[in-house]
Amino acid sequence: MTSLTLFVLFGCLHACTYADKIRYTNEWIVEVKGGPEVADEIAQRHGFKNLGKIGNLQDHFRFLLQGELSGLHMSSKSEAISQEKQVINAQQQVVKRRVKKGYTAPVDSQWHKQWSLKNTGQTNGPSGLDLNVEKAWLQNITGDGVVVGVVDDGLEWTHPDIYENYDSFASYDFYEDDYDPSPEYSSSEPNSHGTSCAGEIAMVKNSQ
Repeated sequence: MTSLTLFVLFGCLHACTYADKIRYTNEWIVEVKGGPEVADEIAQRHGFKNLGKIGNLQDHFRFLLQGELSGLHMSSKSEAISQEKQVINAQQQVVKRRVKKGYTAPVDSQWHKQWSLKNTGQTNGPSGLDLNVEKAWLQNITGDGVVVGVVDDGLEWTHPDIYENYDSFASYDFYEDDYDPSPEYSSSEPNSHGTSCAGEIAMVKNSQ
């Protein structure tokens, strides 16, 4: 038999039970060759109701077991359905619990000044007008593994707040035509705005 992609159900719409600390549902994902009519016949033969095709997935159907669960993992049901010639695979679904990771505000001596990240009105501007990043962090969205390109002027990539998250392979200085975007500190015109933007995007956490 080929393996079947497990569709995690985040909400148990039907009867559920616990067995071996795993929460099983009374729904199965069944891969059936032959179309909806064949799926209906197989479902009915084994005490299921075919809830229909799953999105655009070819030959994948949701089967609902009629009645109450016995309180055990129904492996016998999966095995029985799998004996049908048109069935490629069948899996009883489990509920995966999602637990939010804890979030604590950055331990940074300059955090209170970061109005663009958390605007409390500290610059006499409108409170709350910021990037709203804390709500993203609460969902464990940290940007890990994401590369962001900033088209700007100089970037002080050696700065301790930036260095660990700086990607040299994704950086280029089109003004000097080299791979070092460092600002020209001796220039009469400041060109370090890129440092500010990069810091908001990729600064290391809890920098002092």
